[in-house]
Amino acid sequence: MHFVLVRTKIGKAIRATSSNPELALASGINVSRVIWITWFIGAGLAAIAGIFRAADTQIWPMTGWDIILPMFAVAILGGIGNFYGSIVAAFVIGMAENFGVVALISLGLSTEYRVAIAFLILIITLIVKPQGLAMLFRRA
Repeated sequence: MHFVLVRTKIGKAIRATSSNPELALASGINVSRVIWITWFIGAGLAAIAGIFRAADTQIWPMTGWDIILPMFAVAILGGIGNFYGSIVAAFVIGMAENFGVVALISLGLSTEYRVAIAFLILIITLIVKPQGLAMLFRRA
């Protein structure tokens, strides 16, 4: 995705539309086509993620509920609509949960409480820096 966003014509159009749709339209970018392509790419990536998730776990009616809170925490911590912030946030939350599992085991607690770690990060982010990491990864 980094290569697509930085090196291709559609990636530059996606970034321009995301930054300022009116200016992108004035520059000759077909904004509605870019939005459709962005939705198509997002749906494709979500489908690939779903396939990987299904291959990793047993499928049951509640599949996915255990990762909704960490995904929401990643979106908030990374900044809504910020690709690079989301990558860093996913890494931070993933590492925090894994180190948290080690801490929970050493304290003799259930590892089911690992979701609380993502929730705690979400609450701290909303209190301290509600815009998330978005300002750290703004491209000119």
